[in-house]
Amino acid sequence: MKRSTKQRSVISKVLATAGRPLNPQEVLEAGQHELPGLGIATVYRTLNLLADEHLIKVVDVPGQGSRYYEMANLAQHDHFFCQACHRVFDIAAPSQAQPPPVPEAFTVETTETVYSGRCPNCKAGTA
Repeated sequence: MKRSTKQRSVISKVLATAGRPLNPQEVLEAGQHELPGLGIATVYRTLNLLADEHLIKVVDVPGQGSRYYEMANLAQHDHFFCQACHRVFDIAAPSQAQPPPVPEAFTVETTETVYSGRCPNCKAGTA
């Protein structure tokens, strides 16, 4: 385990309280409220360390260059990507009464679905 630093603590807190996945720029902006000297290089480095330690996980949105991050201890859920404001939101995963259609020799360990469209604020023109 890596040593705890103020930057690491702030970044972990930002992700834990965000309520949705954040990209590095969003982490930086939120973290600078508590730690004004926080820089983007520190954010990237800390996100990579936290991901390597399995404390956070990467949320990849197809077609997007930016990666999003969230706490790793969350219950299974899906994501919604707003094409207008580029924010990612957690949404409940539909119940999976039937197993996914994969060949018998495969074992499904996790699934993740990313929906895309417009969030309520962007749909209403208030974002």
